[in-house]
Amino acid sequence: MEQMIKSFLRGFLVGIGFILALYLCSKITLFGINGSIKEFSTSIGEMFINFGK
Repeated sequence: MEQMIKSFLRGFLVGIGFILALYLCSKITLFGINGSIKEFSTSIGEMFINFGK
């Protein structure tokens, strides 16, 4: 039971970190190209949503 709770918390924290990293990347422009990282992260998000259906 304790191992399951630890595993769940670890997965939850990894998910929060992933979302936070995508948010930070959407605010940063890469080599002066505005929006390219934001579009990439949006497409990844849509892929996960479609995968979950």
